[in-house]
Amino acid sequence: MVEKDYWVVLTLESILAQGFDVWFKGGTSLSKGFGLIERFSEDVDLRIDAGRVSGLVDPVRRWTSDKPAAVRERDAWFDRLATTVSVSGAHVRRDPDGSDRACRSGWLEVRFPSCVPSVAPSPMRPVVLIKAGREDR
Repeated sequence: MVEKDYWVVLTLESILAQGFDVWFKGGTSLSKGFGLIERFSEDVDLRIDAGRVSGLVDPVRRWTSDKPAAVRERDAWFDRLATTVSVSGAHVRRDPDGSDRACRSGWLEVRFPSCVPSVAPSPMRPVVLIKAGREDR
């Protein structure tokens, strides 16, 4: 669990260091962001915007639209996000099962090389799961 927490913190630091604008959501913000609770988290719920990342622009501001063009733009945004986020020593990919039908969210898997894979608890994922999205309906 210590190793997994290390990768969670490294992932967050990497995203911030790249220049993304990030808003924490859920228990991760209380734990990592403010130190208000002691909690182990495998999943990190965030809103991520392009911020100062060179060559990456935020999607069209149509997060509430269900029109096909708006859904495609959001889907493409999460694809670009997955190829832009970089975490040293890890592989980042978009989880194909991690979007809702309207693509208001997208999940990124940060797969890291485990130092002790044989002793990791079985329910623990070998990835840090970034749940990026917006629920501003």
